[in-house]
Amino acid sequence: MTLYEVPAESPYKRPFRILAGATIFLLVAMLLIAVYDPPELSDGTRKALGWVSAAIVLASVLGAMWLSTRQGLWKLQRECQVELSDTKISQRRAGSPVVEIPLNQIQSLFEGHGWLVVGGGEPTRKLVIPLDITGIEELKRELTQHGTVLPLKIKLSPLSLLPPVLVFLAIFFLLTSHTRAVVIVAGGAVLLVEGWTMYSVRRFFRSKSKTTLLILTYILTFLALVWLVYYLATVAM
Repeated sequence: MTLYEVPAESPYKRPFRILAGATIFLLVAMLLIAVYDPPELSDGTRKALGWVSAAIVLASVLGAMWLSTRQGLWKLQRECQVELSDTKISQRRAGSPVVEIPLNQIQSLFEGHGWLVVGGGEPTRKLVIPLDITGIEELKRELTQHGTVLPLKIKLSPLSLLPPVLVFLAIFFLLTSHTRAVVIVAGGAVLLVEGWTMYSVRRFFRSKSKTTLLILTYILTFLALVWLVYYLATVAM
């Protein structure tokens, strides 16, 4: 019997450090310029810096959303263990019953979007296996002796695009509106989304160093956004 499982080391640690480090560096630079406010800066340059700050905030929020989703998915995959014997394939998940399919009863094999889906048995059952498990190619070779692997088609719900679209619209109104109330509301909406996103990311990182880096990123992003809202609100009608 062969055991397959996802490696214990998260593949998203390095992207998290890069995203957080780049965000901190750029926001510190923006905040220093805002605090010292060099007199030689024109209004056009200040407006451009506002756009740059907004772009940094937007990139950090979207990046944090992506990391939160991927890290949560990795934790879900990490709980999956697949066992293959000469007669059956079985899957174990923490807190769930073991699901087994005899190899001679495999009816379908689908691969796509990071998953291998095995269907079959009596009654029909499904095993959803992450492609990130160690030895996945060996496992697929064994399974293709009992069926053909077909592409997996998944319909993407439009609701999954709603959070980034709302963030983009809020930042768009923040930078283009000349009404003070709209600027304040849009800025508040971005702050709320950013706070929720950072909280979602924090749930998946138990390391103290990563939590500290995340908190520092959030503080700097918050300060940059507050400065941007204040500046735009003062120049708005």
